[in-house]
Amino acid sequence: MIIKVVNFETLSRQYVPYQDGITNITNVKKDFIAKLEPFKKELESIINRSQSGEQLDETTQTRFNELQEYAVSVDEDFKSTMRKMNDELSKNIYGELAEIIEVWSQKNNIDMIIGSTEVVFLKDKHDVTEQVLEVSREKELHV
Repeated sequence: MIIKVVNFETLSRQYVPYQDGITNITNVKKDFIAKLEPFKKELESIINRSQSGEQLDETTQTRFNELQEYAVSVDEDFKSTMRKMNDELSKNIYGELAEIIEVWSQKNNIDMIIGSTEVVFLKDKHDVTEQVLEVSREKELHV
């Protein structure tokens, strides 16, 4: 039985669809930050007025509470969205890389390929990460 090892982290980092996914996640983060910015400024203004000794009226206190609730809501939505996007990206990338690895394994008559994270010791000759990266380069999926 021929067993080889591959480093999925290295494959992922250099895989174009992964990088595209990270860019998309970054853009969504920026959108959330932009969404909060006006409310953040208003919150800071109210806090600064309060800290300077100004007595805040009931309307301002109510507005402050509304802004806090909104910020918490957006934060929860942000965390949920980020978790979902990261999970989806990981699942998709793992599946795509598994297909590439399977095709490469069949061409090279390999019986089993395992991820390197669980390997305690490995001779370099058994690590096939670079060979699999070459396949992604050929398909122009390599960064």
